[in-house]
Amino acid sequence: MRCQIYRKTNNCQKQKAFLQLEAAANGRFIKISDDQVNLETDEKVQVLDVKNGYANVKKSDGTIGKCPNYFLTMSEIPGENFAEQIQYRREWQRRVDEADVKYGPSAFDVATSSTENFDVLLELSTCERPVVVEEMKDLEVVEGDDVEMTPIISSHTDYTVVWHGPAVDTKRAKIQTNNLDSRLLIKKVKKCDAGAYSVIAKNSFGVTSSVSFLTVVSVPDAPTEFIVKVTGDHEVRLKWKAENGLKYCIEYCANDGSSPENWQIASTNIEKAHVSLRNFARHSYSFRIFAYNQRVRSTPSSSISVVFDGNSNE
Repeated sequence: MRCQIYRKTNNCQKQKAFLQLEAAANGRFIKISDDQVNLETDEKVQVLDVKNGYANVKKSDGTIGKCPNYFLTMSEIPGENFAEQIQYRREWQRRVDEADVKYGPSAFDVATSSTENFDVLLELSTCERPVVVEEMKDLEVVEGDDVEMTPIISSHTDYTVVWHGPAVDTKRAKIQTNNLDSRLLIKKVKKCDAGAYSVIAKNSFGVTSSVSFLTVVSVPDAPTEFIVKVTGDHEVRLKWKAENGLKYCIEYCANDGSSPENWQIASTNIEKAHVSLRNFARHSYSFRIFAYNQRVRSTPSSSISVVFDGNSNE
């Protein structure tokens, strides 16, 4: 009797450990609220629970917080035999994907001890659920561009597709689905459309997903409060209102009246809100400034002309 109780307790502990779901982040996630956690691509976590599309996870350093469940993928499929691996996959779909899949009698339910059949059954399990043939890629676009996300999905049976993402929630995205793929289109993308997008394909045998992170780079506004002041012999000091995350470029041209404007770069890669320039050879110059980020530049500011007698004119 004592051995039976010990064996039963041991099996319960083994079963509890087996059903602890381990996951890996399939993309970088940056938290937007205090109850969420930052995740790096391929970072492994323990899934504690999932509710309404958000998973409560525990990181290796003990930090606990939430992230969207579509950011998680199975890091491994544990189990001493194929039956345990199938049980783990079903548990993942039920708890993490929140998919209430009804399993009827199939190859998964065949009790067998023949190891040569395991590969066949594993192949069947892979083929029966939808398969993402071509994953979505992370995108970086400029505000105003058109965006298209097109994962290629294969399924031997009818399947449904659900998209998640900021532009889906605001109904700015248009979704087109056929038997081979599903496309998400965003016309004239805005900054508010940036974020994580996922497509989840589901049939009667299981669920699969693909994730893409959309970064929208804003076109900077032309710098404002631009001032040019003569501070010495052929020396000027320029000031403007700077914004975090932008760099600035100063352009100048000589006012000789004999040729059209020929703007040249005086100083670039400026991160502060002022700069001094000197050693100008001619008597009068015009100056202007534009802002830029990693992808695009602003229109230039209004130009300001100076003559080196202490006066400045817009």
